[in-house]
Parts: sequence; C-alpha cells; structure tokens
Amino acid sequence: NEPLRLSLSTATLEGLDPENTEVLDFAATHLQAGQRELAVWDLPDDQPVWVECRAWLDRGQFPRLGFPNGPSDSNNRLHTYFMENQQLLLNADQIENLAKDRKYFGDWNVYTWFESPRIRVMKIEVDGPLNDSWPPESHRAIFGDEPYRSERAAEVLQHFATRAWRRPASAKEVAPIVRLVDDAERSGRSPEAAIQDGLTALLCSPEFLYREEAGPNLSAYEIASRLSYFLWATMPDERLLELAASGELNRPEVLRREAERLLDDPRSDAFIDEFLNGWLAMRKLGTMAPDVHKFSVYYDDDLELAMRTETRLFFRHLLNTNGPLDRCLDSDYAFLNVDLARLYGLDPMSVMAVQGQPVNGLKPSELIPDGDGNAPSLSFARIKLTDARRGGLLGQGSVLTLSANGVDTSPVIRGIWVLESLLGATPPPPPPNVPVIEPDIRGAKTIRDQLEKHRESATCASCHRQIDPPGFALETFDAIGRWRGNYALGDKYPRIDPSGRFGATEFQDIRTFKAELLKRRDQCAHAFAEKLLVLATGRELSVGDRPELRRLVDNTAAEGFRVRDLVLGCVASEIFAQK
Repeated sequence: NEPLRLSLSTATLEGLDPENTEVLDFAATHLQAGQRELAVWDLPDDQPVWVECRAWLDRGQFPRLGFPNGPSDSNNRLHTYFMENQQLLLNADQIENLAKDRKYFGDWNVYTWFESPRIRVMKIEVDGPLNDSWPPESHRAIFGDEPYRSERAAEVLQHFATRAWRRPASAKEVAPIVRLVDDAERSGRSPEAAIQDGLTALLCSPEFLYREEAGPNLSAYEIASRLSYFLWATMPDERLLELAASGELNRPEVLRREAERLLDDPRSDAFIDEFLNGWLAMRKLGTMAPDVHKFSVYYDDDLELAMRTETRLFFRHLLNTNGPLDRCLDSDYAFLNVDLARLYGLDPMSVMAVQGQPVNGLKPSELIPDGDGNAPSLSFARIKLTDARRGGLLGQGSVLTLSANGVDTSPVIRGIWVLESLLGATPPPPPPNVPVIEPDIRGAKTIRDQLEKHRESATCASCHRQIDPPGFALETFDAIGRWRGNYALGDKYPRIDPSGRFGATEFQDIRTFKAELLKRRDQCAHAFAEKLLVLATGRELSVGDRPELRRLVDNTAAEGFRVRDLVLGCVASEIFAQK
C-alpha cells in the first residue's frame, strides 16, 4: 500500500566513453560503489508527473535513478529472485523447484502468479550550471563584484595571496607574480588565462603549501593558523584573521574563547578524526581486513563504519560534556547501533528502545550527539552497559580490530597498543634475529604457552614482562571484538587465560585489568596531553617541553583530567605558542 519511490543518486563514470550508450545504460542501472543519494520522491500510481531537485555534480559524475522499494530492493528476496530469473508466470515444475530454494524463500508459500510494480522514466533533463546571482560566488571570492580587467592584476593577486598565505601579503612579495601575469598577456594569452597563471603560481608557493613559523615565538597570524589547523584541519576563517590583525588573539581569554568556538563548530569533526588517528591508531582500522570467511558478519553488517562511528561518538560526547578521561579506560555506557549490540552479545532491542524505532543507514555526519548527552541519532543510541567487560575504549570493536591481524589475535600487538596509546610507554624494538611468535592455528598450543617459551631468553624477558600482560587481558576478545571463552568453537580447544601481572599487581580478567589501569590515570593523562600537543604543533615533544607538559596535566588533575579542559589547556600552554 505504500507509494512507489524513485531515488536519484550519483555514480562516477571515470574512463567510460560518454558516447557509448550501452555502457552508460549498464552503469546507470548496476553501478553501486561511490554513490551519493541526492533525492527520493513518492510517485502517484496512475499518472505521469515531473519531479526535480537541485544538486551539485562533479566532473565525471552521472545521475543514476533507483527504485528503493521495488524489485531491486536487496531486502525483498522474492522480487529479487524474479528480477534475476526474468519470470513472472510459473509452471508446476518451476513452483516445485522454487519451493526447495530455501536461499530465497525459507518456509514461505509460493504463488503461481507474481507481478511487480514498475516505474517508467519518460525523460530526464539536466540544466546547469545554475547561478542564483551574477557574478557567481566563485568569481566574487577572487575578483569581487566587478569583471576582471588586466589593470586589476596587482590588486587581485595581493588580495588572493593574503587569504592563501593566511597573513597580509605585501605588494613587494606579489610583484614577481604580477610580472608573470603581464608577461603571459604580452605573449598572447587572454587576460583571464593570464590571471589564472598567477593564481596557480600563488597556490604553488611555499607560503601556501607550508605553515610559516619564522621565529621562536609565534605571531598572532601564526597562532591563528595553528589553532585552526589543530581544531578544524583547515585555514583560519575571517574572524580568526581579524582577531590576529587587531592583536586581540594574543590575549589568553580571547584565545580560549576562540578555541571554544572552534570546538563547538561541526568542523571540529576533523580534529576528532585526526586525533583518533594519531592517539588510537584508528587509521589502521581496515588496513588488515578481517578474513571474509571467518568474520563474514564484519562485511554483512558494515561493521567497520559502525566501529569508527562508535569511537567517534564516544570521544565527541566526552569533548562536548567535558567528561573525565577515566571514561576512556572504563565506562558504564556505549554508543551502539543494532549491529554492534548484536556483535557485543547485547540485546539489540535495548538500542531500539532508546531510539523509539528500528535503525538503518543514517550518515556519520548525522550521528554526532549533542552536548547534553542525549541519544545522538536514530541510528546510534547511548546505551547503559551492565556488562563491565565492554566499558571504555578497550571494549570497542574498532580498537580490538585494529590491534589484530585480520585472522587472529596477538597479545604482543595488543599489549604494545595499550602501552603506546594509553600509557605513552613505547617499548624498545626487539633484538635482531628474534623469531616472530605465530599463533598455533591447530589449537594444540596456546599463545601464552608460546610466549612463556619465548621469555626464557633474557633479552626478550625484560620487554615481554611489560608487553604481554595487557595483551593477555584482551585475549577474550577475538579479531573483530566478539567475546570468546576458547580460542575456537568447541570444548576441545583450550580455554583462554586472561590473567597476568601488571607491575606489582595481579589481575584476573579484563575487568580487573581496567581497574589497574585506572590507578595509572595520571600516566594516561600525560600520554593523552602529549598526543594533543604533537597534533597541535606538528612535531615530537622534546626534553625541554616536559616541565610545561607536566604543569598542563597537573592543572587538570583536581577536576579529574577532563577531556575538554586538556584540549583547552594545550591551546593555552607555552608549547602551543612556540615554534
């Protein structure tokens, strides 16, 4: 009874012949990868109708029409079967064969007649480019409201250089580019082509490609650039540049206020992505893809995107609410969708209960929670955890997957990850000619047994005493973060022993290990702040930076090392204001 729905999306057809209608027809009906949905329309059943939308198409993109609730809907197995076999009227033999096909029908009844709804597209028109005003915004950004004329070359280039170089550009600095444009015109190029050569030269200059930091103490413009690239991963906006020009940005209270403004802006998503890539090594997620046969659910439920989103939401929530860093080590809540809840062995209905409706397919940009800690979207929900094994980063699928090799787990790899990312204690590289420990896939010998043998070497024992215990605590999670009691299904495989000694204290499992980590919250805060400053300054910290780093961490200790306070403390530090 629902109306037919027509969707418009884009597909990129790079390298295809635009004159080959057969290839274009196939691409328009079959190409799926790289699509971007533009619009969806409900259609009447009994009359033709014009539908339209306004959208941006990049070079090489092709508008593609789809039928989200028709025969090509991947959730409608019956429709799919008939589309693939191109049959509508079935004889007795075909009915018998279809009844046996549990792949498509399960225990469903099969009818002798099936007719699918259809959509007929009579005509497609594409108009553009569409400009609401003239000159268009792209022209006004560079040339202003007036048409470009040759005598304006110096004015245009100086204005453009000031924006591109993120500081005032002098007439003397752009004089060589002005001569380049003049020479191009004298050689016969049109004024428009000549000025494009000049703009290209400015965008190839070191002042644009690199952030200039001339002296030991940063200028106001250099601080504006450092702040913007730290929290937005892009050049400063007009407000930051105006504050730099007036000198106001050098005042600590103004700098803090601007940092707060940038953090509250959606563009700070770039900071979250860049920081998680460096702090937690999130960039590694997907580089060692889980085995498609052993971990098919990872691909069936698109778990890589879900895992990334969970960790982003978790950190965004801490940033927005100024939550304590402790929650990265252990927490009683998580941001989950139905598929992740199922992977974690939790009741998917708990997610739906918070959402109020089933979950499906919202974009990551729509999943950012608000500052009050409410449910971030209809797709992900903040769920209270009753299972203490899952709280914090160490229970998240993203961390557990990126610290595995796609086939199995290694206490060594995961142990190093915990030491480096959470404690800032990078172990030394292994001595030369030490063989790699490989898991026994037959299950005859546990990885713990193999590492015990490995530690008989004195050169290996000193490091592995630090590395192995955190890895043992995480062994009860498999290579995509599912809980397990044995190394493989079946009692014939050895049970996993997640116990160990962490420093002078023994732990029994992941719960008690996290309790030991919480006793080292000061060390974790120190490692966290250092990673923040590395991202902000673009360099590794030196011995001379340690007193200021310690002061920054100590200043946030009384409030429990709150995440937003640590970020703002980095911006206010002497390290941030120096080259």
